[in-house]
Amino acid sequence: MLAGSAIRAKPMALSSFLTRVLERFCSVLRGRSGKTSVAELGTLTRFIFSHDHYSRASSKPKPAAFLPARNAYTISMQFIDHLPESETWRIGDLVGQPRGKVVLARADLRKSSVLDVGLSVELAPGVHPLHADVGHWPPEKDRQKLIALDLCAKAQLGRRALAS
Repeated sequence: MLAGSAIRAKPMALSSFLTRVLERFCSVLRGRSGKTSVAELGTLTRFIFSHDHYSRASSKPKPAAFLPARNAYTISMQFIDHLPESETWRIGDLVGQPRGKVVLARADLRKSSVLDVGLSVELAPGVHPLHADVGHWPPEKDRQKLIALDLCAKAQLGRRALAS
């Protein structure tokens, strides 16, 4: 009788241990996600997948890099605060993967520059937990282009050094 109890006790102890580990792991994850708020983040990037969306001569993004798709009023951006350069490019590749595209460059700018032109920034975890939707684009194409020009002027272009 005692031997049978010991056999049952081991799986129960293991189950209890694994339950505690899982609870602890989930609480850590909840704590991390709860700590990251849009207010604490300051640097955004827009990944560029087309040579037509940036100028090699001026090392600046072109307005097309920022324009939302037709009949859309948000664009996808990524917070890059505290991320190593290699991780930022890896995220860009993940973003381009469903479309079969490799990230060629990126346009980095301060969140304040986006807010100053009347757009909104909201965390929208997707491919990465620091993915953001930049919204409230006006419906008029001319106004969208003016905003995109303003963002281009404030952005820093980062070109990827691809292996030949």
